[in-house]
Amino acid sequence: MNNGLLYHFAKADKSIFDFIYCFSSLQNLSAVREGVIIPNGKIDLSFSKATDGQFRISLLGLETKPKFIPKQNNISSFFAINFNPLAVEYIF
Repeated sequence: MNNGLLYHFAKADKSIFDFIYCFSSLQNLSAVREGVIIPNGKIDLSFSKATDGQFRISLLGLETKPKFIPKQNNISSFFAINFNPLAVEYIF
């Protein structure tokens, strides 16, 4: 069994690229004790699973400065859809 961080990234198909930039996922995230989220000008719809089994959905984005991940992170994995900013008005 692999206990390291697993990262997957997939660019969106050309047919939806005007709205969606990419899809990404992280697994075994609970092994990471600290990190930084760097703003990229996109909006993220994130689906996360905590180590206690709870499932969360979050809408994140348009931060203006780096955001530090707490050292007591209890998220084990997440999947995110990375939207282009202009798509937000149409989709949400």
